[in-house]
Amino acid sequence: MSVPTAVFPDTSVFDGQQYNFESTALSTFVPVCRERGLTLLLPEPIEKEIEQHIRERSSEALAALAEARRKAPFLMKRPGLPQPTAKSESVERLQVYGIARRSGRHS
Repeated sequence: MSVPTAVFPDTSVFDGQQYNFESTALSTFVPVCRERGLTLLLPEPIEKEIEQHIRERSSEALAALAEARRKAPFLMKRPGLPQPTAKSESVERLQVYGIARRSGRHS
């Protein structure tokens, strides 16, 4: 049996970790690959699918936050909860998406 020299994670790996690039599973994967001399690949179709999933989750998170603000306005008194902004929804979505993408670059 031949030993692989390269690996690429399927989107389901990232889905399973909720796109938390700092999770133990994802943050230890790269060092293990290096240690074993494996080339880690991220084919363009997988990368695009990951980006799409992050955009979708960003939109869903913002919608859930807007719904929470609407249904329970008293929650806005809780320290640390983001206050509503006058920014358009698309700008807010881009900002949240950017946060998610930047967190992935640090792993």
